[in-house]
Amino acid sequence: MPAVRSIYLQLLFVTLAFALMVISSGVFVNNMLVNYLKRDAVNILMQTGIRIIDDLLEPETLMISIARDVRDIIMKGGSAEDVQVYYNEISAELLKKEGGFIFDGLHGYFEVFGNVYIPAPGWTVPDDYNATERPWYKAAVEANGKITITPIYLSLRSGKYQINVACQIFNNSGEALGVVTMNVLLDNITEFIADMHLVEGGYEFLANENFTLVAHNEADFVTKHMNELGPGFREIVNILGQGETFAKVEAYNYQGIPSIFY
Repeated sequence: MPAVRSIYLQLLFVTLAFALMVISSGVFVNNMLVNYLKRDAVNILMQTGIRIIDDLLEPETLMISIARDVRDIIMKGGSAEDVQVYYNEISAELLKKEGGFIFDGLHGYFEVFGNVYIPAPGWTVPDDYNATERPWYKAAVEANGKITITPIYLSLRSGKYQINVACQIFNNSGEALGVVTMNVLLDNITEFIADMHLVEGGYEFLANENFTLVAHNEADFVTKHMNELGPGFREIVNILGQGETFAKVEAYNYQGIPSIFY
């Protein structure tokens, strides 16, 4: 009997040891997969960030030349009509270009001409339009002569999400002449994001600084605040709202599937 009990104890020990080994291996493999996923997620987020920076570099560089040209026209005694002619010429060339950022209009507001708004060619300006209240004007004034990019917002003219590259220009005495700005649509960026995914069945989404979605594979979610989309999104908002630059949250996605959000 003692021999049988000894065998049982040995078998029990072997079974427990095997079970412990399986559990340990499972935990190790799971941790390894989680680390791989996090690494890949960080890489994808970095690639997306680099792509966005690259897409914005061209219009930023172009705005340096445009702002300088408009200032030269004004300083040489040119009129609002002269600036409009210049706008028309530049816009015609930019609308023909292939690749790179998506140009969607050149316009501006000019104190030097008696507070005149010069619209993008072909746009009928609404009667209640106030250029000085638009994001591009406020961003340019705050930047005080430096090239600036606005937060993402919905265009009144196209109805699409865009950013603006803008610059306030001054005369030699430091008096404000006006603000020059260029509309840049986000279609290239949102299409790039739509094609990115971490794993099969995964997807990317893009939100602006206020956590309003501007790109998502579920079109009905665009323009909604992330807080409206469930606890997982709300947790992401809380983490990033505290100044963190990376968040990992386990929650259900909009289809009710357990997911990991990075």
